[in-house]
Amino acid sequence: MNIKKIIIVAVLIVSFHALSAQTIEIVSPDYVWVGDTFTVNVTLNVTDSVGARFDLLFDNTILTGLSIDADLINTTCSSNPYVSPLTGINNTSGKVIFEEVCLGGTVTGTGNIAVITFNATNAGISNLNLENIKIKNTTGYDMPYTYTNNKTITVKTCDLNNDGIIIHDYNDLIFSYKCFLGIERNCKINYQDWKQIKEEYECFVGS
Repeated sequence: MNIKKIIIVAVLIVSFHALSAQTIEIVSPDYVWVGDTFTVNVTLNVTDSVGARFDLLFDNTILTGLSIDADLINTTCSSNPYVSPLTGINNTSGKVIFEEVCLGGTVTGTGNIAVITFNATNAGISNLNLENIKIKNTTGYDMPYTYTNNKTITVKTCDLNNDGIIIHDYNDLIFSYKCFLGIERNCKINYQDWKQIKEEYECFVGS
């Protein structure tokens, strides 16, 4: 292979990696408690993009979407950030739609493209999945990206025995200690999990 061909191959490899540099992912807590308000971040790593859109699907019997805040495009857009009127939360269908563009400019950087606030309404496990992802370049074409992290979030309840008593429920506390010691089975608290037993104690004292 002569020098000219080597240079061409090197340029193609560099170009491919530059085109493939876009990544998008979900960042969320692994678990929360019933009644908690928390955020799910959609993080984007992008170079010379004019904007992005996605749908985030969640279980509306477990979570309720409250609000969406744009971040990365708002802070790095070299012109005017524009949030599409399609952007919003549909709690009936369990879907967040996000679409924002940088009018007349581009976005380069890494950060939270969207910060979505939820309320944990019921105990259970909700999937958090991104669909219909589009990251646009300056000519309006879709940019290649990497997305591999559909997530789940567990909503826990302080009421382990479901008797309606949360604070100062000795039955809950004793049951959780038995789970911690490995005496009980079918537990919501893992064997010798200090973090979970601490959280159950906080439920007991109401903190």
